[in-house]
Amino acid sequence: MATSLITEFPTFIYSSQLRDISLETDLDRLIVALVHGETEVYRTTLYAFDGVVSIYDIRNVVELYMLDKNICFTAFTFCYFDADGTALGTFNLNTVYCTHIMEVEAGIFASYNFLTTLTSKRTSPHSTEFLSVMHWQERAPMKAHCVFINGEGNSVSSVITLFDLGYDDIGVDTILIRYDDILQKLTDQGNNVEKLLAYTITWGDRVFSFYVHNIIPDVTFTFRNCFNVLETVSFSAVTTSKTKVDRSVAVARSLFSFYDQTTTKEYEVQSSALTMDEAEWIEQLFMSHCVRFGVASDAASLPITLITDSNCEISDSNADLNRVKFSWQFQDKVPHNLNARSLAPEDRIHQDQFTLQYQ
Repeated sequence: MATSLITEFPTFIYSSQLRDISLETDLDRLIVALVHGETEVYRTTLYAFDGVVSIYDIRNVVELYMLDKNICFTAFTFCYFDADGTALGTFNLNTVYCTHIMEVEAGIFASYNFLTTLTSKRTSPHSTEFLSVMHWQERAPMKAHCVFINGEGNSVSSVITLFDLGYDDIGVDTILIRYDDILQKLTDQGNNVEKLLAYTITWGDRVFSFYVHNIIPDVTFTFRNCFNVLETVSFSAVTTSKTKVDRSVAVARSLFSFYDQTTTKEYEVQSSALTMDEAEWIEQLFMSHCVRFGVASDAASLPITLITDSNCEISDSNADLNRVKFSWQFQDKVPHNLNARSLAPEDRIHQDQFTLQYQ
């Protein structure tokens, strides 16, 4: 009896679906290896029981490797050999990183959706958002279908082309969607934009909508979502900062002095009301292995933060509002001045006419 694969895999598979791999063999043992490119990720010897060799929970090996390399999709090769090292066979695992169990097959989901569990989200003026796409050999323009109020107070829609995207192989790309770029392209088309209300991004069959919420968020994070790609989340929230100072005391000649001082500053955030979809999506922020404070084109330049505690209770009741509460701190544990002025002196001058707040 030759050695053959028992477990069946789809063409594309979520990492969360990688459980056990079983091989049928007449040998007493097999050497198995998981290879990525030229790198051997894992190798071990397995002994047969009733003519079956099984490797259990390969998911942990795959996901830890993908996290370490910051990749969302890749092809692993699973190889098996006899005890002398003679190759008996191989098969590919085209793996899409995903920590969730998804109802739609990975290849189908990626063909019709951006790599996020949301279909729309609220955003704010002058924002920068990330949209990640898994692509095949595809070429198509990425468009923004915009709705805005013009100078005459009328609601107007217009379509603009953001990018001409073309790919020759399978992979994942992350696209920056900037509010200011969309506004500029609308203006370049001759539109008189008084207020941008919403814009829907399309590329091929993939669709995602942004609804402009004209309130500057109180706190913004960039994080890696359940697909290990970047997303941003912004809150209107109440933040309470808590500073804790630990130090030792020394006494010399009846004089006290402090030494070995450490300062920890933690921020406790209570969000405003969230939709059920938003609350379920924000769970990924709390489970993310990489969270950074703020948003920037180069996310790696942002300071790393740690979510130290979270409370995310989601209700489908029409009578209750969903809110989340969590605590976070900077990884370096050095106090950061979040209210530091970044404007040039001439931009700090108050130009508005003074009016009494209460009359």
